[in-house]
Parts: sequence; C-alpha cells; structure tokens
Amino acid sequence: MRMMRMSFCLATLSMALFAGIAAGAGAEDLEKGFVQPPDSARPQTWWHWMNGNITKEGITADLEAMARVGVGGAQIFNAGEGIPHGTIQFNSPEWVGMVKHAAKEAQRLGLELCIHNCAGWSSSGGPWNTPEHGMKVVVTSEKQVKGPMRFDGKLAQPPTKLDFYRDMMLGDIVNGPRGKVAHEWAARQSYIALGNLMTAAALLGVDGCPLEGINPVEYDKILGLGGNGYKTVVALALGYRGDGDKYATLPKVRYPAADLIKVV
Repeated sequence: MRMMRMSFCLATLSMALFAGIAAGAGAEDLEKGFVQPPDSARPQTWWHWMNGNITKEGITADLEAMARVGVGGAQIFNAGEGIPHGTIQFNSPEWVGMVKHAAKEAQRLGLELCIHNCAGWSSSGGPWNTPEHGMKVVVTSEKQVKGPMRFDGKLAQPPTKLDFYRDMMLGDIVNGPRGKVAHEWAARQSYIALGNLMTAAALLGVDGCPLEGINPVEYDKILGLGGNGYKTVVALALGYRGDGDKYATLPKVRYPAADLIKVV
C-alpha cells in the first residue's frame, strides 16, 4: 500500500512538472509571437497608386519601408480622386512594367503583393463601363427667391459629369407607376395638418368643424386653384360660437371609447 501511494505521488509530481513546463513554453511562444509575429499574422495595407504618379524608385522605397516596420504585404489600389495626372497611364505598357517591378521587389523583401481587380473605388471601373452603367450620384440645383411671391419659373438643370444626366424624380414619381397614386398620397398628408390645426384651435378656444361633403371643383374655382397644381381636399370651418346658437347647448352623442378604439 505504501509503495502504491509513493508511485501515485511521483506520477502526480511528474504531471505537474510537465504541465508547468508546457505552460511556460506556451507563454514564451506567445510573447515571441508578439515580438516577432509570423508572416501569416503580419498586417497588410492598401497601397494607393495615385493617378499615375509612380516611379520605380518610389515603389522600392515604399515596399522597403513596409518591410522595415513589419507590414506583411500590400494591395495595389489605383485611384485618381481629382489629383494631377502623373506620367504613367493606367493599364499602359509602362504601368504594367511598374507592376512587374513591384512584384519583384515584394518577392525580394518577403512581402505578399496583390492588386485590386479594377481601378477606382467602384471595384469594377474602367473605360469599358459607360457613364449610364457607372456609379451615380444625386445632384440638385436651386434658385434664390424672395417672398412672398408666386414662383412660376423652372430650375436649371443640376451639374453633370461625363455628359450624363437623367431626371430621377420626374421619371419615377411624376411619370412613373407611383405617379398614379401621388394625389391620393398627398391628400392623406393634408389630414395631418388638419389635425394639428384643430388641436391648436381648441387650445385657443376656437371652434372648428371639418367638412368633407363638399364640392372640391367649386372650391377650386373660388380659391383660384385651377392650373397651379393644387386641389381642394377638405375644408375646415373655424370661429367662435354665438350666444344664441341652440346647437351648442344640445347634448352631444358620444360612442364609448371601447367601440371606437381597438388596442393591439
């Protein structure tokens, strides 16, 4: 029994020593990995070649600087961004020669090198992409006027790029499928203003009565709305009740809230 207990103690001690050695070795490897990380763990960076402003000397200097500070590789990214054009035309034989030089230098320095699939931020730009199929931006124009006045002018066409322009709102909302319901949508928006107006009037002690059973065409004539894009939707009578108004003192019929409101 005593020998078995001693053997068990020796085995336990051996396992503890092995675990301690393994833990120590793991900590040392982890620290070493931070001080000298393997190539697979080194960071990589975008490497912008700005509008043809590149030289072989500059390429070598950039890559040597990356290797010196521990960068593991780079991705060549050709971009313009409106800066002055350099001496190297994108995709020309001279540009291809620059790429070959960069690849040789990266191999010499032990760096991984890759290249963007196309020039520009769109990831698919190039002369084969015509303006109507390229990336687009919403442009606007404005005209300063001083009111109150009626404006019947026409805004100037917004600025364009590459001689391409298309009316977006006109083609979609006015003449597109949503144009058919534009009036109904705008009419419903008027009830938001109607509710706010009645609430404000009530707070001021002003009586209000909304009217829907009206002849909108006749209202348009009275208000002179013909041809200016506006149409009558609803009317609201506002005022103070008279002392002799017999209807003001009549009992009001009110449905229970439970019959009118459903909580979901």
